[in-house]
Amino acid sequence: MVRRGTERSLILALSAFICAAALVFLAFAPAAYAYTFDTPAGEPISVTDGVYYDPQTRDFVFEANGGNNQIHCSVLDGMVVSSPVTIKGSGVFLYRNGAEYSGSLEPVSEPGEYVVMLNAGERSSRILTFTIAGKTTNYVTTYNMPAGMIVNQVFFNDEEISADYRSVSMDKEGTYRVITECIASGVVYTLETTVDRTPPELVFSGRSDRRGRYNSAVTISGVGSGEKLNCTKDGEEYRIEVGKDGTARLTQSGNYDIVAYDEAGNISEYPILIMAYLNTSGAAFVALLLFILAAVIIYIAVKRRKLRIG
Repeated sequence: MVRRGTERSLILALSAFICAAALVFLAFAPAAYAYTFDTPAGEPISVTDGVYYDPQTRDFVFEANGGNNQIHCSVLDGMVVSSPVTIKGSGVFLYRNGAEYSGSLEPVSEPGEYVVMLNAGERSSRILTFTIAGKTTNYVTTYNMPAGMIVNQVFFNDEEISADYRSVSMDKEGTYRVITECIASGVVYTLETTVDRTPPELVFSGRSDRRGRYNSAVTISGVGSGEKLNCTKDGEEYRIEVGKDGTARLTQSGNYDIVAYDEAGNISEYPILIMAYLNTSGAAFVALLLFILAAVIIYIAVKRRKLRIG
């Protein structure tokens, strides 16, 4: 009887020890469950205050006007992307690079810096900002992560580089691939773009004086693929036709202000003054006129001489 009692006591003591050890392990073990999601499939996931992710539409939803209005957007506030952005919601309007945007919202694809605004009666409120970098860009120097996102990996010129999880420096010219993640949803986003900060460089040729004023037609060369020219002549909009070889020609006298810009958003400005001059066709006309005048004078002189002899 004593032996059985001893065995039972040992079993009970061992069981108590195992239970106590298990409780201690659970108390001090890392809370792995904190990184899992109990949200049922398809249910909205909270990202930040007033913003949640909708797994069904794969959009971020921004609550405005105290939750009475919802703006659906494919990006978070402050994101930089290289792909088009979708925006849905009533009363929404945009600014691009500081000017009101009048392009299509289905989707927004032109490179630039955008501000999404909501028209709410007499007042307008800011909802979010984002940047479309495009294939090449000069808009981004440092990519600071939006609230609710972190950096996973960064590649520069196809080589992985170290980066802080909250920001990416993009001050050097070259190709970047930045992989980021939304913490709440676990969705991964990739930014791929080439940073280009070199402005366009045009070449102007023609007869000019020491002050740089032209007294002939001017040929413009060096217009690269994807580069565009905006021009005013004597204060009015003037269209310059650029050939497939990247050249254009100015044949009229006047004050020109030419702005060249490339796909990355780099800009160069050139003021050009062409003074009054005779072009080839004008000179030929004057020469022909002088020839006819000389012929008439000779004809009259010969005619008078014959009359005197007779």
